[in-house]
Amino acid sequence: MLYFLRHGKTNLPYRSHDEMPFETLADLASGKMEPPLDQEVTRELVLQTFDSLEQLNVEEVCSSPSQRSRDTAPIVQGYLERRFGNRVQISVMPSLREISFDLRQIYPVPPDRIDMADVNRKVLQAMAKERRRFRRWTSERKTSSG
Repeated sequence: MLYFLRHGKTNLPYRSHDEMPFETLADLASGKMEPPLDQEVTRELVLQTFDSLEQLNVEEVCSSPSQRSRDTAPIVQGYLERRFGNRVQISVMPSLREISFDLRQIYPVPPDRIDMADVNRKVLQAMAKERRRFRRWTSERKTSSG
């Protein structure tokens, strides 16, 4: 079974993406901005995500190359080891790179307020077009596990 988990909370002065100015959100989405993680909040999010599970059989933690994802992976790894006694390796996989999308193309004129539901819908549409990335990723997994 595959579990997908987003990176932890970035150390920016906003509670959510909805509060971010357009330029900040656009720079995050494009990868131009790589803010550090808020380690404390990220640990709490990992606890909230996994704490209700009785058992979790994880063989490997795979991360995209983004810094925030690579910083989240060891937090997940440490939690899995403490909670389930399962020490797993971390693999950084270029094929998990965030789908590159440019909010400046989606919104040529920056709106006063970003509708995150609309952004998420457009990102999911872009991801659907990029299904070959997922096929390539699953192919890498099969090849590396023998």
